[in-house]
Amino acid sequence: MGDFRDSSVTSMDSTKSSTGSPESSIETDASTKSEEYNKKIVQLSKDELIGDYKVVRRLGAGGCGVVYQVKANGKNYAMKVERTDMDKADQLLGIEAHVLKRLQSSPYAVPFIQYGSCQSKGLGLRVLTMGLLGPSIDELRKQQIKGKFKIGTVLKIGIQAIQAVTFVHCSYFVHRDVKPGNFAIGEDNCKRIYLFDFGLSRAIKKRGDLHLRTMREDIPFRGTSEYCSLNELTTGDLPWMGRSRSKTTILKTKLMDFEYMHGCPVAFSTILNYLRTLDYYKRPDYIGIEQAFFRMMAARESDWNQPMDWEVN
Repeated sequence: MGDFRDSSVTSMDSTKSSTGSPESSIETDASTKSEEYNKKIVQLSKDELIGDYKVVRRLGAGGCGVVYQVKANGKNYAMKVERTDMDKADQLLGIEAHVLKRLQSSPYAVPFIQYGSCQSKGLGLRVLTMGLLGPSIDELRKQQIKGKFKIGTVLKIGIQAIQAVTFVHCSYFVHRDVKPGNFAIGEDNCKRIYLFDFGLSRAIKKRGDLHLRTMREDIPFRGTSEYCSLNELTTGDLPWMGRSRSKTTILKTKLMDFEYMHGCPVAFSTILNYLRTLDYYKRPDYIGIEQAFFRMMAARESDWNQPMDWEVN
C-alpha cells in the first residue's frame, strides 16, 4: 500500500530479523528506556503523508513506540512508529506486529492492517498500522465519579479481559504488561474490550515444539509494577500507586489482602489465592475463573444489556 516497503513480520523464534534480535527486544523493560531512546521518539507533523496515510494527531507515546491517528480513504486508523536507527534492544515494533497478526482470529484483538517501513524527513521508520480504538479502560475509569467503576461494569470488563488473555495464552504468547491502560473500548462498539500493546510479549514455546519453553532463572522484571492486582478498577486506587518498583514490592509483600481489596467482592480474594498457587508450568483454570465472574454477575442481577458506566456518565 502506498510507499510502504512491506517488512516480514518478525518471527519471535528466529535469531535475526529486520528488527534485530527478538530476544533482546522482548527483554527490554518499558519503564527503563534510556535517554537515547527518548531522544529518538518519532515526531510526525499534522497532515504529513506516511504512505497513503495522512497524520491527524498524536495519540500517545510509551515504551513500545509512538502512536498517531491517521486517515486514508476516509477511514481512521492507529499508526505506531519507531525509527530504524534505534538500538536493537529498543526495537519492539516487529515483535508487536508478529503477535498481533497471529491473534487476528480473536474478537479482542485490534485489527492488523499493515506492517512495513518508509521514510519521513530523511529518517527511516518502521510502521504498524492497526484499527483505531476508543479510550483505554484506565482513561474511562478516571472519568467516572470518584474515579472508579460500579461492580457490574467491572465484572463485564473482567470477563472480556479473561477471554482476551486466554486467547493470547492459547496462542502460546504471554502479554507481560496486562493493565487497564492496555485495554480499550472499540471506536464503534463501546461494549467490546480490546487488548493491545504487545511490544513486551514473549512466545512461551519454540516454533514446532509442543512443549513450553524451559523456565529461565534470574530474569529482570517485565511490565508495569503497579498493575498486579484485581482491585484497581473497583476501588480506584492502589496503596503503592506512584511509588518506585522497590517500594511497590515491599508494600505488596507486607500488606494483607483485606487492606488493599477493601470494597471488592469476596470472590476476588478467592481468585487471587488460587492464582498464587500456580507456577510457570501450571495452566490456569481460565474457564473456572470466567465462571466465577459470571456467578458474581448473576448474584448482582447484572446482565450484558445494561450499559457500561461510560455509556451513561
